[in-house]
This record gives sequence, structure tokens and C-alpha cells, in this order.
Amino acid sequence: MKKVSGLLIVMLLFLFTTGCKKDSPVTEITACTDEQFPGEYFPAYPNSWWEYINDNNEIIKYQISNSYEDCEEKCRPVFLNMNVCVQGQNFVYTYYCGMGAVCGILSPIYSPVIDSTLICGISFSTFQTSILSPPRYRRVTVSNDTAIQIQNSILYQDVIIVRESDIYNDNHIYFDYFSKNIGLIKRDSVNINDSTDLIQILGLENYFIGD
Repeated sequence: MKKVSGLLIVMLLFLFTTGCKKDSPVTEITACTDEQFPGEYFPAYPNSWWEYINDNNEIIKYQISNSYEDCEEKCRPVFLNMNVCVQGQNFVYTYYCGMGAVCGILSPIYSPVIDSTLICGISFSTFQTSILSPPRYRRVTVSNDTAIQIQNSILYQDVIIVRESDIYNDNHIYFDYFSKNIGLIKRDSVNINDSTDLIQILGLENYFIGD
């Protein structure tokens, strides 16, 4: 009788433990491995940074996150100055769009195609956004394959020039200069009293491109 009772206890313990294993949650840790790489004219790889001198002789630093981050279920570098992700030649701006959902919008930074008009929700020149209203910023590539020399006397090759405007503000006109495999090297604003007068407001002083 004791042998039978012992056998029953063993069988009950087996069924209990296997039942617990079957119903227990499985926790899987998924690494961020499907990297979405940045574009070659704004190579915003993790750990990258750029230092600029502005028109007040101050140093302005643009920085990228130390690693690829989970952004809309994809691995993307983060532009820390705006806390927005970068994919290819675009900013990825995410926001809550209701019913428990998060939406993402691509806002182009540049295009290597001359005369291409980009409709943007984010201004790269002023870091302003218009995501929740019709995109107000327009960026047009006015020149490509250009050589530019800026105040530090370095001659940059393979430069594209992008003009940014605001459809609601006539005074919002900027020119961004992007060098291949380096990124933004210079930014000009336009004198509101003389559209031919370009005022340099950022000039590249130092940079580091991560990997």
C-alpha cells in the first residue's frame, strides 16, 4: 500500500511540474540587429558627432546615439539634438496617433538629385517640427557634385546644396551644404533685405564618423 501511495505521489508531482512548465511565460530578449543605415551625405552612424562654430563664435555640437535604438520596431541611430531617429536620408519622427498606436513620418534631410523638392515635417535648419499640421517645410537640392571651401580653409569635395524654405514664413530661407561621407559642413541664412546676401551661421570645425 505504501508503494502504491508513493507511486501516486510521484505521478501527481510529474503532472504538476509539467503543467507548470507548459503554462509558464517565455521571455525572449531580441537584440537590435536589423540596422537601418543612414545616408552617405549625413552619415549619422552611432557615436558620430560634428562640431560647428556659429555666427557668435560659439561651438555647436551635433551628436548621434552611442548605439542603434529600437525605433518603430527597427534599429536606427538617434539624432540626439532632436531625439529623432535617422533612416537613410530621412528623420523618422514618431508620435502617438490615437487608439494605442504610434505613427511614424519620414522627413527628408537631403536628396542627391538636383532640383528635387522635398516636403518635410521637420526643419533641419531650425529643428522645428510641423508634424501635426500639413508639412510646411520645403527642401530643394539646388546643386550637387560641388566643391566648397569654408572658413577653416578646407576644400570639401562632392558637396550637395539644399535650400530650405517655409511656406508660411518668407524669412525662413537657409542653405545647407552636405559633403559626401562627412555630413553637414556649412549652413547659410539669407539676408531678409537682400536675397543675394548669404550669411554663414554654421561652419564645420571638427567631426568624427562612427561605425
